[in-house]
Amino acid sequence: MNAGSIDKGSAIKLGLAVALLVVAVIWLVLHWGAMFGRVQDKSIAVFQVPHLVGVDPTQPISQNNPADNAAKGMYIAYDFASEQGKLWIYVHPNDPTYHMTALFQERFSRRRPPQWVTQLRAMSDPVDRAIFFAARRGLGGLSAWLRSAGATSEQMAKVKTAWGVYHDWLVLFNQQQHDGTAAPNALAAMQQAFAAYQKTPGDIFKDRTKQQAARQAYATGMAYVNRIDAIRNQHLQQLSDSIKATLKDSQKTGLSDAITKMLNRFGPG
Repeated sequence: MNAGSIDKGSAIKLGLAVALLVVAVIWLVLHWGAMFGRVQDKSIAVFQVPHLVGVDPTQPISQNNPADNAAKGMYIAYDFASEQGKLWIYVHPNDPTYHMTALFQERFSRRRPPQWVTQLRAMSDPVDRAIFFAARRGLGGLSAWLRSAGATSEQMAKVKTAWGVYHDWLVLFNQQQHDGTAAPNALAAMQQAFAAYQKTPGDIFKDRTKQQAARQAYATGMAYVNRIDAIRNQHLQQLSDSIKATLKDSQKTGLSDAITKMLNRFGPG
C-alpha cells in the first residue's frame, strides 16, 4: 500500500469523524433542555407606569388641560416583569377606598401553550372545559357554543337565568376587589411585600437585596392573582353545573368534541 492510499484512507476516516461530531453537536443542542433542563431566569424587572388624569377628567391631557397629580382617578401601574410574563400591580395613591389590585399578563411563547389552555386541559370534564371557555367570552360566546351543540330555546332561557346569577355575583366580586374584601389575606400579603420592596434601597439590577424584595412582591402578587382566579372559578363551576343539568347527552358530546378540537390546535396536551 502506497503513501497516497494511506493519506486517502486517513482523510476519509477524518471526514467521517468530523461528520459524526457535527451530528452529535446538533443533537445535543436540540435535546439540551430535555437532558439537563433549561436554566430558568428568575430575575425580576420593575417598571412604573403612571396613568394621569387632567384637571378636567372628561378631557384628554393637553397644554390647556394639564395633569392633576392629586386627582382621585390617577393611578400607577407597576410592571413586575419576569420570564413568565408581567404582573401588573395597581396602586391608587389618591383614593384610599380603592385598594391595591393585580393582574397577570402571560408572556407569549412558541415553546408552550397559553396558560388558559393548560388550565382547561387540567379539568377532568370536557363539558366543563367548553363552558368555562365560552363563559369567559360573555353570554354571547356562551350562547353561540350552546346553540352549536343544539340547545333549544327552552334550554337557552334556563341558561340565561343561570348566567344572570353568575353575572350579578361577578359585578359584586369586581367591586370587592376594589374595596379590598375579595381576598383579604392574599391582599394583605401582597401589600406588605410591595411596601417592603418600595422601602428597600438600591438598584434592582445590581443589588441582591432589592432583587429579592422584587421577587417576594412578585410571588405574593401571583398568589393574590391565583386566589382571585380560584374564587372566580368556583362560581364558574356553579354556572357550569347549572347548565349541564339542562343538557342532553348528545349536546354534551357536541360541546366535548368542539372543545377537544379547539384545544388540539395548540398541540398535544
